[in-house]
Amino acid sequence: MATKLWRRTCLSKFFQGYHKPFVTTTYLNIEDGYRKLLEDREVELLKEKIGKVEITSGSDLSKKKVTFEDLFRRSKFCQLGDVSGSILIGRVVDVVSNDLYIDFGGKFNCVCPRPLVTEVVVDEETKEEQPVSRFDESYTYGTQVKLQLKEFEMAEKFLGSARHTSLLEADAVLLGHVTQKEVLQEELQENILF
Repeated sequence: MATKLWRRTCLSKFFQGYHKPFVTTTYLNIEDGYRKLLEDREVELLKEKIGKVEITSGSDLSKKKVTFEDLFRRSKFCQLGDVSGSILIGRVVDVVSNDLYIDFGGKFNCVCPRPLVTEVVVDEETKEEQPVSRFDESYTYGTQVKLQLKEFEMAEKFLGSARHTSLLEADAVLLGHVTQKEVLQEELQENILF
């Protein structure tokens, strides 16, 4: 709830003899003042950390006439650049038979096959080693995984391709599990950049 100060001003000395004395009330919103002070302080701290980089605060942008083109150019989506080949961290959101549906923060989830694990089994009777392949069961719902993104959106590539994909998928290669060290490095990098 906003805290407000009010001030009464008697304007009777300006209108003596014309009307009865009347009182006006003006409200000052304290939160706006604090917000402006905090924004200015945050901008100063960022300038000290980064160096000679010009930073425009949100209040400066609201005063200017900002076009959609300028906002789109400054958006994080445009700053990504070409995403093909980039390595991302995603989370398994669904498992259907041996397909993993992984959310990496893009428009669509990517579908990757569950990886095969090959084990060597020794037959007790013949003492022969035989390789046995099975699907890795460690990839379950909520598991964080590392991906290499091939296509951000497969909407235009699904017709006539050798691999059967639906319209609402991204194409990526599953690289493996994410370690705790990689998660901490990712969080640290996000805190430094933003």
